[in-house]
Amino acid sequence: MDDRKSTKSVEQAVKEAEQLVANSVDLESLEACLSKAAEGIGFKQATIRLFHEKGRIGSDLTLQNPSVGKVITWRNQEQSGYFPRDKEFVVEFPISGRNFAYGKSEYCFMDGRTSLSVQDEVLLERIHDSISNLAGRLRKKDFLLL
Repeated sequence: MDDRKSTKSVEQAVKEAEQLVANSVDLESLEACLSKAAEGIGFKQATIRLFHEKGRIGSDLTLQNPSVGKVITWRNQEQSGYFPRDKEFVVEFPISGRNFAYGKSEYCFMDGRTSLSVQDEVLLERIHDSISNLAGRLRKKDFLLL
């Protein structure tokens, strides 16, 4: 029963994070999205690097080293001071659409895990999909990162 309640609260936090991004008209909500997602998934630090070409969000999918136009970071303020590096686990995911690479996201967990559960991976992908949709909308509006 406790597992079911825990799973439900995690999924609710991710749903709220998705809604923050879906209702957004700019990139200002991404930090709040990361904060809400962290409540459910448990990462302690996150960074989103958004790519650009000629100032517009997104880059060609085939570029090996796209230019980073904006970096959004979030860090759990309760996590301060020293922590053992052997408990640190970092994962990185691409954020891309059908025609453009929009960026990369990186999450740092400090709870001793050595891999992501399938559920956590699926939940993070839901967030990335919403960020990709936002980036696509902003690109169509000629939103400039610089």
